[in-house]
Amino acid sequence: LVATATVTVTGTAGDPHLDTVKIGELLATLSPDSADDAFTVVEVPLAEGANEIRATARDTLGHQAVSEPVLYVRDSTPPRITIASPVEGEIVSGQEIVVSGSASDPHLLSVAVNGVAATLDEVAGTYTVTVPLLVGPNTLTAIATDRAGHTTQAVVTVVPRPLDSQPP
Repeated sequence: LVATATVTVTGTAGDPHLDTVKIGELLATLSPDSADDAFTVVEVPLAEGANEIRATARDTLGHQAVSEPVLYVRDSTPPRITIASPVEGEIVSGQEIVVSGSASDPHLLSVAVNGVAATLDEVAGTYTVTVPLLVGPNTLTAIATDRAGHTTQAVVTVVPRPLDSQPP
């Protein structure tokens, strides 16, 4: 899984008469040490999603061989996240609050609210977490992170109801 639009591909060809190696139409740089038959192709472009990369080696005698594919999955899209509950400006009671919402991404790794890890239901695309409340307005920041390192956040502010300090 990669987040970049291009990758560098390296490998070995293993032919004493190696002439060229290509990835698609991109010509590889061959190692000056002919004994190791190493090659490098920089900036091999990737489409969003799954990409099968194959190297094609050709020797000076006209023989050609194609490598087994190597799979690269490009993910350039950040996850999506919402906070369903509580709602913006809600007046809440207690010293903690349950925050819930939705989070989606094909490669979703985690969700945290104010640094507290949420429980994910990947099938339903939802999360829940209990976070402590402070005195005064509280900003609740939910952050979704995918395996490619992208993050997205959703924010709501809630106001704790003042505790009644007078005895009945």
